[in-house]
Amino acid sequence: MNKRGDSQIDWIISLALFLLYVAWFFIFIRPMAIQENAPNVVDLVAEKVQQNAEWTVLEHPVIIKSSFSLQKEPIVVDVPFSNQSNIYMINKSFFLVSNKLFFLSNVSGTTQVYVINSNETYPQFNQITDLSASQNSASAGGIFAEFENSTIKDADFMGPKIFSYSLQSGGKTFSPLNYSFINRGFAAIYSATTQRVNATTFVFGYNPRIYTLFSGNSSISESFDVFRYSNYYLSSSKNGAVDPGACYSAQSSMAELYTLDSAMLFSFSSPVGISICGGNNTISVTIDFNSSSTIQKIIFFSGNPQNFAMYYNSYSAELGIPQIETALSLFSLQLLNATNYNNLKNSWSVGDFRIDVYNATNNEQIIEIGGTPYEKANVYARETRNFLLDKYGNLEDVRISIQSWT
Repeated sequence: MNKRGDSQIDWIISLALFLLYVAWFFIFIRPMAIQENAPNVVDLVAEKVQQNAEWTVLEHPVIIKSSFSLQKEPIVVDVPFSNQSNIYMINKSFFLVSNKLFFLSNVSGTTQVYVINSNETYPQFNQITDLSASQNSASAGGIFAEFENSTIKDADFMGPKIFSYSLQSGGKTFSPLNYSFINRGFAAIYSATTQRVNATTFVFGYNPRIYTLFSGNSSISESFDVFRYSNYYLSSSKNGAVDPGACYSAQSSMAELYTLDSAMLFSFSSPVGISICGGNNTISVTIDFNSSSTIQKIIFFSGNPQNFAMYYNSYSAELGIPQIETALSLFSLQLLNATNYNNLKNSWSVGDFRIDVYNATNNEQIIEIGGTPYEKANVYARETRNFLLDKYGNLEDVRISIQSWT
């Protein structure tokens, strides 16, 4: 009997030890395993958020330098952008043509304006000026220019100034295959193209000027019949009165025709061959371009013709080093929120999770992504700080709570 009692006591003690071991395993061993693995899930979710929602906005300074105080000056600057919808200028209208940015700006000394660039689409600012333009004509700043097939036909400034115009490409009359017109509010844009040459002409608000951007792979030459100005200027050694029947030629990046109170200035981004020939009633101007890619500016102004320097060398402009902002995009977070939860978990190779983003100042919830922990779930959480970056470069301080559970 005593041996049987001892056997039962041994069995009871063994069972008790076994139950204590099982309880110890579930109380101590299991939570330790979760504590080791669960934070890795939280870290992985945080990493996936960064990979899928982080983006970059660049703010490029345009540095404009001038020895003059200029109002509403047409600015042209080379830029690396090709898509106009992905750039933005605060309270400025602009447009892109052949990686050149055009806009109006006041300039005094050194001036900086900024171009914001990202992969989002921006609204376009509509700047109203004195420009009145149609497919056939444009007027602004005292100039009235007529166009035919998006090519200059004639122009008036304080009376007729350009009577006729012709453009030759590869020795043949320029006959555009395609032409178009658009009014940007601050500039009228006339574009004419052939298979080998593009000629885009601009008339800017507030300015009696005609700019033309040429590009292509063919030789280009122009011929003008213009008002009978009394004098010309090609260089310090080539200038003086325009005599009927006489011709004056030079390789130059500028030419001026003028009277005592009115002037017509030609300005080029690179030297061209210029010939000025006097007639009885008009002057013939012939321009042979050494490069098929150049900008020509025809600028009319009144007053002292010696002031041509403020129009010819009015400013220099270049794109500076951008300020780069990288943070989370609310739009990208919204896309994650719109993604099927199970699909998101599978693509990220993670278990259940939840992401809550709050404004760090007022604690207002901005967005939530993921599921909701079930009752009695073992939840593991981590909180981080970050920024939301909008497409205008503005940063919002946010608090991000990431949870995972089993």
